[in-house]
Amino acid sequence: MTPYSRVLRAAYSMPWALEESKLLGLFGLLELKAAGGNASEDVLAAIRSENAASAARGAAMAGANNSGSIFVLPLFGLMSYRASMMNDISGGARGTSLDAWTAQFKQALNDPRISAIVIVAASPGGSVDGCQEAADLVFSARGKKPVTAIADTTAASACFWVISGASEIVVTPSGQVGSIGVFCAHEDDSEALKKQGVKVSLISAGAFKTEGNAFQPLGDEARAAMQGMVDDYYGMFARSVARGRGVSVADVRGGMGQGRMVTAQRAVALKMADRVGTLDSVLAKYGISSGGGNTRALAAPGISAQMQRRRDQLRIAQAENIEVRAANFGSARDRGHGGGF
Repeated sequence: MTPYSRVLRAAYSMPWALEESKLLGLFGLLELKAAGGNASEDVLAAIRSENAASAARGAAMAGANNSGSIFVLPLFGLMSYRASMMNDISGGARGTSLDAWTAQFKQALNDPRISAIVIVAASPGGSVDGCQEAADLVFSARGKKPVTAIADTTAASACFWVISGASEIVVTPSGQVGSIGVFCAHEDDSEALKKQGVKVSLISAGAFKTEGNAFQPLGDEARAAMQGMVDDYYGMFARSVARGRGVSVADVRGGMGQGRMVTAQRAVALKMADRVGTLDSVLAKYGISSGGGNTRALAAPGISAQMQRRRDQLRIAQAENIEVRAANFGSARDRGHGGGF
């Protein structure tokens, strides 16, 4: 058993608000690692190349961030409350820490020199941890300063949850939003361990302490408890979207893709977004361009010191590339893992 075997079990049991193909790709990567395998050198070379392209895009965005008094805040890659957790799960690939992201948002929101915030979203979602708090923070900006969120090109699941409270949501023409739902899984290793001659005994205190463990089949009571947790997070998600988009919770649950991704024009029709546009058009609305301008930004206290770290964080699009390619090695669906997203 490799260390990734334990990471894989933890990943299965976590509640995820993550677009389906990325979740299956993530599980596929972890399954490969748990089996002692690794990606081929060709795949790793492609990831490095695309990571360099992502870094270039981040540099351009940093230029926009230094123009006028508009604060551009990326929301890229796999999301978790603290980045170290996602680094462990995604095999070292970097993701957005919502803890750090909300701190940056608060600084921009409270700095009177910053007149508007632009969230550039390119994320398949991630862990549910911290999503409600981040969504509440974004919504709280209403009446204080405008917040425009642009899906460039993907704002899925946890990412859409967070940006749903923005005063304006824009989707690029080829972009998608949605994947409104929550997922967790259970892996039953009991038969596989039996074939290996391994028997695991759990010693615990507390009636439900070892409920849902991987060494036994999932019982009805444990399944109901897991479903209850998923339903609780889904309820938070749906209520946040309803509040932010000015619709009923029933409209969110019964429409808006019902867990599917939705293309740009359809998203506008379903009131998931306000308009279709490009990042350049969003920045132009505030009188700046993605290549930067002639004036320097008025940075919020502490934000200047974090600029280089944020440029580094922009490279987390690598996580998406790893996950997509990992699907080539087999996915969780092939082993019977599935669910509603």
